[in-house]
Amino acid sequence: EIHYVAARGIRHPVKLGDKTYFATALTDASLQSLDMWIRSKYVERAIELIKKAPPEDKEIAYRVATQEASSLGWKTGFGQQLMGTIEGVAQLLWEGVRENHPDVTVEELRKLLMDGDAVREANSAFRTLNMKEKEPTKGKAQTPKRSRSRKNKRT
Repeated sequence: EIHYVAARGIRHPVKLGDKTYFATALTDASLQSLDMWIRSKYVERAIELIKKAPPEDKEIAYRVATQEASSLGWKTGFGQQLMGTIEGVAQLLWEGVRENHPDVTVEELRKLLMDGDAVREANSAFRTLNMKEKEPTKGKAQTPKRSRSRKNKRT
């Protein structure tokens, strides 16, 4: 099981090609920004489909799309799918590095993330700064418990 915990105040180096960025843990504001980005991407994609719909259906389709988008976030199904793309990793990385590198753009990071090693580096930094594995239960090793009920013995 994974818990999200922010390692506040830590700057973690992220080497992408010949450039090194320093990422920090995501803040509540950056998590909200990711949610808003997911929602806007959903509506953006829906609009492309709505453009092809018959004129009488466009208004209701747009209303439904914006209503659906309001319940989305970066940890929801659509959000997780989008976060698994280069575009999503770039957005996530940008949220982590923009405090230390205010001039960097998402587009710049996206280009650098076209290399698989760079994606692994970015994901590793995110996990280091924002997540921790649930600690195993301390004490005796877990062994299967025996049933306390008596078994019927036939003779």
